[in-house]
Amino acid sequence: KKELAKSTDIQAAVLKNNRWEFINKEGELLTNEGYVYADNFSEGWACVNKDGSRMGGKIIGGKYYLIDKKGTKSKFSFDEAFRLQDGIAIVSIDNKKAMIDMSGNVIQSGFDQLLHFVDGLAPAKKGEEYGYLNKKGEWAVKLDKSIRFDVFSEGLARSKKDNKIGFLDTQGKWKIPPTFDTAGQFSEQRASVKKNRKYGFIDPSGKLVIPLEYDDVGRFAEGVCNVKQNNKWGYIDKSGKQIVDFQYNACRFFHEGLAAVLTNGKVGFIDKKGKMIIEPQYKAAFDFKQGRAMVEVDGKMGFIDRTGKVVIPAKYDRINPFVNVEESNPLFRL
Repeated sequence: KKELAKSTDIQAAVLKNNRWEFINKEGELLTNEGYVYADNFSEGWACVNKDGSRMGGKIIGGKYYLIDKKGTKSKFSFDEAFRLQDGIAIVSIDNKKAMIDMSGNVIQSGFDQLLHFVDGLAPAKKGEEYGYLNKKGEWAVKLDKSIRFDVFSEGLARSKKDNKIGFLDTQGKWKIPPTFDTAGQFSEQRASVKKNRKYGFIDPSGKLVIPLEYDDVGRFAEGVCNVKQNNKWGYIDKSGKQIVDFQYNACRFFHEGLAAVLTNGKVGFIDKKGKMIIEPQYKAAFDFKQGRAMVEVDGKMGFIDRTGKVVIPAKYDRINPFVNVEESNPLFRL
């Protein structure tokens, strides 16, 4: 009887006994390589290191290279971990940052600082030159060194001048002047801003569309945002309407219709009406990705499905989500 082939299209890296491997959504082991380092997949490739040694929290030696979902190795390797994003990897060569393509060809090198590409632009610094590079490694926008700037999000880049935050457009011009004490990146056409110790939200024109009345905020996801007042968290929609009352000690963004919330020292999951779908029982939990959420049980990590059923037992020391690395998924922990 022929065995069914294991599904490999969606994978996550898991750590057990100080070695990383990859599993599929069913929890089946796909590799047996004993990596000392393994990142999640990005654009079909994951960065790994097999030959280094782990000393405490650091990895000493070995080369970092990419593998595809069949385990095929990239033709190039480097001394530090890197990721493929927007078809380009940012790597270290001779203690400087460089851009390479998937063939390992150096597009441009010698940068003091170089972040990843978003919408074809990457923040960079080279000597006294500051600004954004295009994917050929050319300066698309040059900026004055008095400006501190971030990657783009929805066509705008959060930037700081004279200790105030505003937003630059892709031409390097101030679309929204720097007048805020702090600000978040744009997400779903909303960016959090802070003035006089209170948070609100602006739209891409810079108009304040949700008043400055919150003590802390998250970011918009699936049309709603977590906000804090009087030491409790709840949720609002994009118009600022309260949709879940202030009642939680902490809470996360909505993903796949559910959000992790902390109440009475335990983490559970609610829907957008505030109904508790998975009862609070975990010390820590992540957002749902691909129908799976990572949870911590007795110091070990596993996965549950949207009903709360354990689909991959909590037996790993660390795990990554079933998602590309460019989708942030920080641990929600007490």
